[in-house]
Amino acid sequence: MLSCVPARAAENLQSGFLRLIGELHALEQRQISQTKAAEELKNVLARLPELPVIQDRLIESERAYQMHMEQLSKKDKIRVRRTMESQERAQRFSARAVELVEETDRLRDKRLARKDEARHLMERAAQPDIFDWTALAPPSLLLEIEAKSAVLQQFERELPQTCRINEEYLALSRRLAQLSGEPQSTIMV
Repeated sequence: MLSCVPARAAENLQSGFLRLIGELHALEQRQISQTKAAEELKNVLARLPELPVIQDRLIESERAYQMHMEQLSKKDKIRVRRTMESQERAQRFSARAVELVEETDRLRDKRLARKDEARHLMERAAQPDIFDWTALAPPSLLLEIEAKSAVLQQFERELPQTCRINEEYLALSRRLAQLSGEPQSTIMV
């Protein structure tokens, strides 16, 4: 058929046919791949469960997602609450630290004042003729000292008589031991 056509037109005609054959081949390839894809889709759809089952699974997935999001929300709330609590504790501790520093300063000043007072008393104590020790002691301590002094004086008055009675007891014990024939080492002294 190309032999009837002039040579110039034959080349154009031949290139046109070749282009059409190439396009036809590409279309056939596309149709084959689409047919394969359609068959694969049909097979996958055949293996899928029915629509109500898929909808139930979708609903379950959405519920699980919502529950997970709520848990994350709860965890975030807990984290924020804990953070706020720790900040409040830090503020309380810092306020308490300020109070403790103030109390420490107050106690230091009080101690220094007492130290000055003690130094002054020691200076006065070096001069016994003008210093009265009873002015330093609290009244309850003075009463207790007086009571114990009275008891001490009573013991000192009774001591000679007690010593005499003890010596008489030892002498009688020795004499009794001699009379009974016991050795003297067993006599209590």
